[in-house]
Amino acid sequence: MHAENPTRLPPPPEYEGQPQVYTYFDSPHANEHSKFAITRHRLLQQAITWIKNLTGYHVSFHDLCGVTYLVAELELDVAHRSHDSAYCRLVKNSGAFPLCLRCKSASNFLARKRQSTFAGRCHAGVWDVVRPVFLDDAYLGSFFAGGARIAGDVEPHAPLAATDETRAAWQALPEAPEGTETLARHLEGLAEILLMTVRAHGLTAASLKSFRERPTPATKRVHWLIPRIHQVVENRYVETLALSDIAAELKVRPQYLSRIFSRETGDSLTQYIHRFRINKAKQILALGKLNITETAMAVGFDDPGYFTRVFRKLEGRSPTDFLAGRT
Repeated sequence: MHAENPTRLPPPPEYEGQPQVYTYFDSPHANEHSKFAITRHRLLQQAITWIKNLTGYHVSFHDLCGVTYLVAELELDVAHRSHDSAYCRLVKNSGAFPLCLRCKSASNFLARKRQSTFAGRCHAGVWDVVRPVFLDDAYLGSFFAGGARIAGDVEPHAPLAATDETRAAWQALPEAPEGTETLARHLEGLAEILLMTVRAHGLTAASLKSFRERPTPATKRVHWLIPRIHQVVENRYVETLALSDIAAELKVRPQYLSRIFSRETGDSLTQYIHRFRINKAKQILALGKLNITETAMAVGFDDPGYFTRVFRKLEGRSPTDFLAGRT
């Protein structure tokens, strides 16, 4: 039995007859040219593109709630769901993609903890400003702006060897600004667009959880750890997520956590995470916006081949056959 097809939400009634909205972003040279007229269709994508053209810095949104797949105005290109520079592609293709996922995991952990804008560098030396977005107490994801290198940092970072290709890709990155204020203001504007659109559609933190397909615990009297484990997986399924990571967040021993989860649900934690990710992947594939490799990465698999094997094991068919059966 398959879940109902997820569908993107149509524009809310108050959007009818309003083909344009004017959004004003702060600019180092604020004048009439800092006004940006954008249509309702792909509202967030157009705003991101405008900021990138204005500042020269790459902007992306790391979606942890699925809203950019569900709402037409918030739909994003694949290039703006993660870092997409030539340098970042070289890093990921060098076999270091798991390290990229760990850095993103650490960024999201810090974003949930701080709940405010901050800046930092990843393992490969790429600098970003990060702006977490919350709807009530629910963490929806984070905007990243930068994709830059620190001034004076002339050599690519490990794990990339310093070759002509890697040096050229590193030097092609923009230099990070001296301060974060301008990029932080732009990200604040993007967060406002996202939250206003979400609220205009009547979406709430609770309703967005339905896209994550939270399973019902298998027992009537549930150990206190089970719903907390579910919450951690919901928040972090797109990241590299091991038993030790969940145990560290919940401040319990990994062996104890594993034993309690298996006893209460009759399932291993690894199996639960796999099932959760595959259910999410089915929803994304059904929307027809990402291919199989992109979908695998969007739900936390850094190896598309492994994703296909897990998908086949749980669904009895490959992702390709799943897509063929829906046409």
